[in-house]
Amino acid sequence: MRTVLIGEHYTYDTGNPKAKIIMFVTDKGKYVGEDVYFFDAIALNPFGEVFQKDYELGFFQSEHVRISTKDEIKKLRNCSPVDLQWMRKKAEEAIKKYWNIDSLPEIIFDPDEPLEIQFKGAYDSNLKAIIFRSEFLILLSIQQIEKVLIHELCHWYLHNTGQDFRDENVRFAKEIIRLGIEDTINIHNPKAKAAYEEAKRELI
Repeated sequence: MRTVLIGEHYTYDTGNPKAKIIMFVTDKGKYVGEDVYFFDAIALNPFGEVFQKDYELGFFQSEHVRISTKDEIKKLRNCSPVDLQWMRKKAEEAIKKYWNIDSLPEIIFDPDEPLEIQFKGAYDSNLKAIIFRSEFLILLSIQQIEKVLIHELCHWYLHNTGQDFRDENVRFAKEIIRLGIEDTINIHNPKAKAAYEEAKRELI
């Protein structure tokens, strides 16, 4: 495997089904103080266990590593505790509960586009759609997934009603606070953190 791509699926396959590992590569890194690169992956072993692991570049250069088949990708994605139907139903319930409107955003599962950044959920303002990747949902509980969904619905609702809808907007932070999902604020984004702190001050 000469080139390892973020967002691609690879399978370690020696011919022994008890040793097969299906991997979804999520990020690339370099060990501190070493000239060794590694790739973060969400992986599935033959026993149905999903785990996260760093695989060094040399691992992917093995003759036993290949691009995953469609069936293997499906097998990994099927480990997600929810599916598109579940997400649509929960979105409809949340929209009715929190905003009392009948509209519903488009929800996209597992787009074909390459992975650019890691995300549990993402709102695409151009498509006016909420996007999920099954591989990341595998690692979350149902409660966490519901919070992610509501967070993305906040983006969608504010955008579709002509209000400030981005993470760094105070109006968005206020909506997140109102719904009681403050733990979904992206505090690693300085602008989003500042907007959240300003929203709290204004709501006192």
